[in-house]
Amino acid sequence: MGSPRKAPEEETSPDFGDWEDPSAVISGERTRDDFLDVALQLREPASISEIAERAGRGEDSAREYMRFFAELGVVERVTEGPKQYRVDRGYLRWRKVRRVKQQYSPDEIAKMLSESTNTIDEYREEFGVDSPRRVSVAEYAEESDMDVEEVWRRVSKWKTEVNRRRILDEALKTAEEKAVA
Repeated sequence: MGSPRKAPEEETSPDFGDWEDPSAVISGERTRDDFLDVALQLREPASISEIAERAGRGEDSAREYMRFFAELGVVERVTEGPKQYRVDRGYLRWRKVRRVKQQYSPDEIAKMLSESTNTIDEYREEFGVDSPRRVSVAEYAEESDMDVEEVWRRVSKWKTEVNRRRILDEALKTAEEKAVA
């Protein structure tokens, strides 16, 4: 075996200043994902310029991606001039239902649906009304001698459980339809 190879003396270390900025390399292919991340957070209408700013991209790209996402049903255009978009709640619901169907078997979904229904029935009994929308937090707190914040927290949990049950019900129904087809 010979001695270790030595670098020629004229060879110099690379000039790292000539290299492309790593953040540009990482984000270069992420344009669609950047806009999708922003689109999924648009609870309130936002203009193209706001969307572009949030994504850290240009307005032309924002316009194209929002048009594309609107065609897919991810966002909906809510005004014409200037164009404003927000996330399509139906799309979010579809994603949640799909996720439940992917993560759980129909039997597991049915069990969770039953538990959710029982929890909602307990809230109905506790508050004496059929819907969390019918609860006056201040009045119930005063009548029950509970803290307003605690009543609000319980009503919020009830609303969350109602939404959860809707998603579970839809997931089970579509899972069963798929099994029959």
